[in-house]
Amino acid sequence: TSLDPQSCTPPRNYLFNGEWKIDMAGETRDGFGWEYYVGKYDGLGRRRRRWVRELRRISSGSNAILNKSSGKKKKTIQQQKARSTAQVARSTSILQTIQQQYIFKGFGWSFYKSLLFMRSFGAAIRLPLSSNLDFYDQHAAWPYISTATYFGYPWIIATFLNASMPV
Repeated sequence: TSLDPQSCTPPRNYLFNGEWKIDMAGETRDGFGWEYYVGKYDGLGRRRRRWVRELRRISSGSNAILNKSSGKKKKTIQQQKARSTAQVARSTSILQTIQQQYIFKGFGWSFYKSLLFMRSFGAAIRLPLSSNLDFYDQHAAWPYISTATYFGYPWIIATFLNASMPV
């Protein structure tokens, strides 16, 4: 049974620092972080993967009570978390987020031969774009995006951008 990552809360005196990532460490995991094993009681094949997230310790002054004479209320941990999360979100640019989330998982290649034009043929190299980003694994309904560069005879070079939706 797996937990929804959004329902997980950090331990006391800690905040999450960054997004969830698939743990790729270990020799028993495949290129997508899956670990395969046989169930202990039923003997059926199963797979699992571990998601990890970095924690940052909150300083002990975060729980301090403001001066009562100023008429202000106590600061709560939730307010500190919200403020800290908002500051991290503002300070992190989109490019930095993509750099943190990007994990190269491979590429593909294809050979082409036309049945109509006997002398034409070619090859293409494909690079999946969306599957290399960790946060795409959390959203199964998002489109799969890839790019391909084709080299063919009669001499032609073409680049394609492909998007496909799961059904």
